Amino acid sequence: MTPRHALELVSDAVTGESAIVDVWVFAPGPDGAGPIDRNFLLEWIGDRISRSRALTEQVEFHRCPADPNWIRGIDPQWEQQVYCVDVAGENWDALRRRFAAVLAEPMDLSRPPWELHVLTGAKGIDGFPDGSTFVVLKFHHCVGDGIETVAIARRLFDDTDGEAEPADPDVLSGPPLLVQTAAVPVRVVRMLRAWRRARAAVAEFEDLVAREEITPAPAAPRTRFNGPLSGRTTADVLRWDLGAVQQARRKVPGATVNDFVLAVVAGGLRGYLERYGELPEEPLVAAIPMSVIPPRDRVRAPERGSNQFSMVLLSLGTDEPDPLVRFRSIVSASAAGKARARTAAAVTVTTALDDYPWWVAKRIVAAHQRRVSAGARVVANTTVANVPRGSGVLTCCGAQAVSAFGVLAVHGGGGLGHIVTSFGDELALTFTADESMMPDPGAYRDDLLASFDALVTAVDGRSQGDPPRNRISV
Repeated sequence: MTPRHALELVSDAVTGESAIVDVWVFAPGPDGAGPIDRNFLLEWIGDRISRSRALTEQVEFHRCPADPNWIRGIDPQWEQQVYCVDVAGENWDALRRRFAAVLAEPMDLSRPPWELHVLTGAKGIDGFPDGSTFVVLKFHHCVGDGIETVAIARRLFDDTDGEAEPADPDVLSGPPLLVQTAAVPVRVVRMLRAWRRARAAVAEFEDLVAREEITPAPAAPRTRFNGPLSGRTTADVLRWDLGAVQQARRKVPGATVNDFVLAVVAGGLRGYLERYGELPEEPLVAAIPMSVIPPRDRVRAPERGSNQFSMVLLSLGTDEPDPLVRFRSIVSASAAGKARARTAAAVTVTTALDDYPWWVAKRIVAAHQRRVSAGARVVANTTVANVPRGSGVLTCCGAQAVSAFGVLAVHGGGGLGHIVTSFGDELALTFTADESMMPDPGAYRDDLLASFDALVTAVDGRSQGDPPRNRISV
């Protein structure tokens, strides 16, 4: 197990578990077949479970100073990690609560760190065919990041371009305990060198800012979303036509799809906090996870390439009432933030803990998480992740995928998260929030819908009275 993957095992009940949830929606076949049978589902998964390392390996913990590692072998009781529930008669509110509940439930790390929840027979859900099946895949973040979990899902769902993932011997069982104990002095020396490199990189980074070669990271104001978690989570999903989003973002030079969604989130947050009289004078700040490993390197070594990301901090411009002006400022802030995160100094600081022994690094990470969770430090007001799902024909037990979205975990100190996903010609935005911080998710959902419509109107130059377009019902 790489150091970066092992650090994901630090999270606890105070800061929030480190988990990834992906939801794939499958339409019934043309023959109108009934809900997927659990026995057939288990047989279907059993024929495919060996395609991905993460489905067949589990975490092995050791006494200090040994690091955790992966152990190979299919769990003979893996069927107990597959749950099948008939949700016929449940409305969308009930389904989204199920997604949030799956995210919030702690994982059993004595087994391979994944779960599969199959919700069958959904009917009367706007935007989805009657009889749709919602397949909810949950992974612990030690498995990898969102790009990796999407790759696992695509292999499981018979992606024609997918290939079975061979086990990487370099990331399985580590050296014996006695060998790791004897290596402690060497590892401490390596840690001290990494600490010196990081300290020098911080000074170099500050010098780049002073010379105005890069912009400084924005300071985040304190909001209702920056505090301890209550343990109760809510989530909801909004879906739009991806082509309409592409058309709108092209009208602002340099804008990406993610920039467009950031502008939608900014407008939604502005509207929501204004409703409560809590909109800060200073603009809110978003944290955007960005991989520091080039895509070609991820293909060559997926285990060592995943979970290697930095956080791009950028201003959401929520102090600006005009949606088009705000969008343009976000495009500039996004480009500046990515340039800042890609500097050699920033990458050195981001990866410094990779050279620390796990038993030291986990204490540093845990202490930082607890400070943020307690509200002692505000880094950002929300997280906005972006993980494309790709396209093509994916199937589960003969049913074809028609939609996909994610559900992002929230952590203490950051009780509101968003994840942007695209699958085929659809764009989905999911928000997750701690219920004590957002007791009325329906209001925030309305604010996001209004923000989308206002932004498209501003970009197109249409009048405010025109009806909203390109919205997919949920």
